[in-house]
Amino acid sequence: MKAGDRIKIKSPRDGSYSYGTFVEEQGQSVKYKHDKIGGHFVVLKEYVSALLCDSCECDPCDCDWGMY
Repeated sequence: MKAGDRIKIKSPRDGSYSYGTFVEEQGQSVKYKHDKIGGHFVVLKEYVSALLCDSCECDPCDCDWGMY
Protein backbone atom coordinates (compact mmCIF):
# COMPACT_ATOMS: atom_id res chain seq x y z
CA MET A 1 0.00 0.00 0.00
CA LYS A 2 1.08 3.56 -0.57
CA ALA A 3 -0.02 6.87 0.94
CA GLY A 4 -3.40 7.92 -0.40
CA ASP A 5 -4.69 4.39 -1.12
CA ARG A 6 -8.27 3.75 -0.04
CA ILE A 7 -8.69 0.96 2.53
CA LYS A 8 -11.40 -0.99 4.35
CA ILE A 9 -10.88 -1.47 8.10
CA LYS A 10 -12.58 -4.27 10.04
CA SER A 11 -13.77 -3.48 13.57
CA PRO A 12 -12.39 -5.97 16.12
CA ARG A 13 -15.44 -5.24 18.27
CA ASP A 14 -18.30 -6.27 16.00
CA GLY A 15 -16.89 -7.25 12.60
CA SER A 16 -18.34 -4.21 10.81
CA TYR A 17 -16.26 -2.22 8.32
CA SER A 18 -15.28 1.42 8.04
CA TYR A 19 -13.36 3.15 5.28
CA GLY A 20 -10.37 5.43 5.18
CA THR A 21 -7.19 6.53 3.48
CA PHE A 22 -3.85 4.83 4.12
CA VAL A 23 -1.21 7.18 5.56
CA GLU A 24 1.77 4.97 6.51
CA GLU A 25 2.87 1.58 7.76
CA GLN A 26 4.27 1.45 11.30
CA GLY A 27 5.75 -1.97 11.97
CA GLN A 28 2.80 -4.31 12.61
CA SER A 29 0.33 -1.42 12.36
CA VAL A 30 -1.20 0.86 9.76
CA LYS A 31 -1.87 4.57 10.24
CA TYR A 32 -4.93 5.83 8.38
CA LYS A 33 -7.35 8.74 8.14
CA HIS A 34 -10.95 7.74 8.82
CA ASP A 35 -13.50 9.09 6.31
CA LYS A 36 -16.02 10.37 8.87
CA ILE A 37 -13.93 11.17 11.95
CA GLY A 38 -11.22 13.82 12.04
CA GLY A 39 -7.64 12.86 12.80
CA HIS A 40 -5.46 9.81 12.22
CA PHE A 41 -5.86 6.34 13.68
CA VAL A 42 -3.53 3.36 14.07
CA VAL A 43 -4.76 -0.22 13.77
CA LEU A 44 -3.07 -3.62 13.46
CA LYS A 45 -2.44 -4.66 9.86
CA GLU A 46 -4.65 -7.72 10.32
CA TYR A 47 -7.71 -5.41 10.49
CA VAL A 48 -6.97 -3.73 7.16
CA SER A 49 -8.82 -6.20 5.01
CA ALA A 50 -8.91 -4.85 1.45
CA LEU A 51 -8.08 -2.02 -0.86
CA LEU A 52 -11.07 -0.29 -2.38
CA CYS A 53 -12.05 0.08 -6.00
CA ASP A 54 -11.37 3.71 -7.05
CA SER A 55 -14.57 3.90 -9.08
CA CYS A 56 -17.25 2.83 -6.61
CA GLU A 57 -15.50 2.21 -3.25
CA CYS A 58 -16.55 -1.44 -3.20
CA ASP A 59 -14.39 -4.38 -2.20
CA PRO A 60 -12.48 -5.24 -5.41
CA CYS A 61 -13.08 -8.92 -4.69
CA ASP A 62 -16.81 -8.29 -5.16
CA CYS A 63 -16.73 -5.91 -8.13
CA ASP A 64 -15.01 -5.46 -11.46
CA TRP A 65 -16.17 -1.89 -11.96
CA GLY A 66 -13.11 0.10 -13.01
CA MET A 67 -10.81 -2.93 -12.90
CA TYR A 68 -10.10 -2.80 -16.66
